[in-house]
Amino acid sequence: MVIGVRSIDPRAPDSFGEGLLEIIANPAHGARRTPGRIRVPTTELAESLRSSIGDEIEVRVAPVPELDEVVASLAEHLQTVGDEPAYMEEDMEPAVVASFFAVAARLYALAPWKHVDEGQVLRVDIPSMEMDGAALCVIGGAGKDFGLLLFRSLRDYQDFSNLADGGDRLPAPGPMAWSLLSLSFNRKKETPPRMLKEIARHRWPVAGPKAYPFGMAIAPDATPCTFTERDYRIITACAEAFIDFLPKHRDLFEEEAYPEPVRESFSAGGIGTVTLTAPYGKESELEQPVIPAGESVHDMDSRLVQNIVQHAVDRYGPHWLTVLQGDTEFDEAMLQLFVPWMAWTADVDRKRIAETFLEQKGTRLSEEERAWFAAQLASWLSFWEVLHVEPGKVDVRDLLTGERRSVLEVLASKSVATRDTVLARVVDFRGTSYFGGLHGRPLSPVDASDVIATVRGKLRLRKGDVPIERLRDAIVTRQMIHWWSDAIASFDERRSKPPILTNTDGEPLLFVTDSFPFDGKARPEVEQRIAAMDDVDGVSTEDGETIVVFIRSGNRIHKSWENTVTGRVIVASDHLRIETNSESRADALRGRVRDACAGLLGTGTRKKEKASTMMRRGKGRPSKEKPKPREPEELEIIRQAKEEYYRDWLDSPIPLLGGKTPRAATRAKKSREQLDLLLRDIENREAHFPEGERLDIRRIRAELGMNE
Repeated sequence: MVIGVRSIDPRAPDSFGEGLLEIIANPAHGARRTPGRIRVPTTELAESLRSSIGDEIEVRVAPVPELDEVVASLAEHLQTVGDEPAYMEEDMEPAVVASFFAVAARLYALAPWKHVDEGQVLRVDIPSMEMDGAALCVIGGAGKDFGLLLFRSLRDYQDFSNLADGGDRLPAPGPMAWSLLSLSFNRKKETPPRMLKEIARHRWPVAGPKAYPFGMAIAPDATPCTFTERDYRIITACAEAFIDFLPKHRDLFEEEAYPEPVRESFSAGGIGTVTLTAPYGKESELEQPVIPAGESVHDMDSRLVQNIVQHAVDRYGPHWLTVLQGDTEFDEAMLQLFVPWMAWTADVDRKRIAETFLEQKGTRLSEEERAWFAAQLASWLSFWEVLHVEPGKVDVRDLLTGERRSVLEVLASKSVATRDTVLARVVDFRGTSYFGGLHGRPLSPVDASDVIATVRGKLRLRKGDVPIERLRDAIVTRQMIHWWSDAIASFDERRSKPPILTNTDGEPLLFVTDSFPFDGKARPEVEQRIAAMDDVDGVSTEDGETIVVFIRSGNRIHKSWENTVTGRVIVASDHLRIETNSESRADALRGRVRDACAGLLGTGTRKKEKASTMMRRGKGRPSKEKPKPREPEELEIIRQAKEEYYRDWLDSPIPLLGGKTPRAATRAKKSREQLDLLLRDIENREAHFPEGERLDIRRIRAELGMNE
């Protein structure tokens, strides 16, 4: 027995004898008494001791092996001080920890995590420990972190689950120091050296290299606290009772429906009666988690989506996400749809992840959350055409099933336009419809039609309404997302290429300037000859230059146009310029000008510039000023020009209609469907213009007898 310890300052050491006499006079354990003999390991210590205590006590010089054990024990204790944990605290009975190890080995051999999900909670009552309504659950269903968790109450179980799922509500403090006790298992290589030494010294049983038991206590503030002897007794008794309970009532954990609770008492762990009840209580009796105040439907959905996806990662491993992603490149627009799709539609072995989550953790959901689950599982992914937009609401039509919805949606109502086609899940919840996942990039009716045709082809339903159930299938909907992404990429590629611009004759747009010098004295003669040419529409003066405009009767494309401007000639002080917008027009007007001014013009030069080059040069640095709104007169001119264009369009051959004119396309069902698609596409383009510049497509539909 160690009766005293005294520290010595090496810089000013005390006499060894004096220190011993002080300890004898004030022992740490037992009554004061004087020894008859003292044994020390060295002559120096013996001489120091004799000089202090005289001849009253015999002092011998001999080995002191007992000190080796004390020093080793002290070193072992010092190793436990700090970060490295130990099984035993000071004055703890080794037999208590031995019982813990014996029960842990039996638990590992039973492997309850193969039969019981962590959401299947048992009630625990231990009167001798003043435990009433504790909650016991099994962990390890995801193939890792095996063991038992014992919560102080069902509320603590729900609160810690909420915290693990990304919530922020901690259990309220209670009479116990802990809110959670756990019995879990580590691999041998993950077990701290100090604990391995304890196991070896006490020869505690271990079930295998992956079954080194570990006890932990978590305080109400979610921080670890000291695992006491009392904690060992409680978790050991609970594990022992559960080991006896499970084989008798395994069917309780295999039923899909909520079974009637079974209650059984055991004498376990030397602490008296342990009563287990499984399930903890009927669903209606369970405490419901508190939903954050002011949480919107979208906030609730976002929180549940995160929980479901994390549940899937825990259960199936991180590679599950990689498999789902495939070779698809994710961007922000894609993630707006893909993440909700993962949570609510993706499946494993033809069973939705959301359904698995609901089975295992449904008892922890509020009534509102369970209702949202039901609405989400009834939803489907499809191509929805926007029929009408107003602040906070979007009216849509499903282009596959024919269903219509008015969707409550603030953000989308600011970004979509009439006749946009969106890939989305629409969720009907408590009489209101919401977007439960929306791809951030819409397509025009024509661009979307190719994707829709592909989906119908794969479903072998080229006509008629598609059954909604087909659009809840994870494989089908994953392909729909993939094809939509391809269509977006194709659209972006086309848009990245400069358009092929033409003039009103359909010729490639090319700005051509021919320049000819002349003697300045001949300017009046040059102006007179130019003005006298055929097809001159007008002569004007600007900045000292004379401008002559040339026209041609009619237009090859726009039949209603009376005249077409073919070019203009600008006469300056000593040279003239011929400006046209195609090479063929330039050649024709240049030849006529040279003939009219024969003998007056010198050798000419030609400069050509593509329209795309001029457009790039004209962009420059964007102005920070907002464009001024157009005047009413300007808007009226724009609308009239559009109406004139589409009046001609009604009787013009259209490639998308197989070369038919829109009027002719109304006479056959197939071409009429194509015409309707084209009209919707025109309406979609117009919807992206400011309201004052839009053409009312209803007039064109009325002219064609194509009113919806």
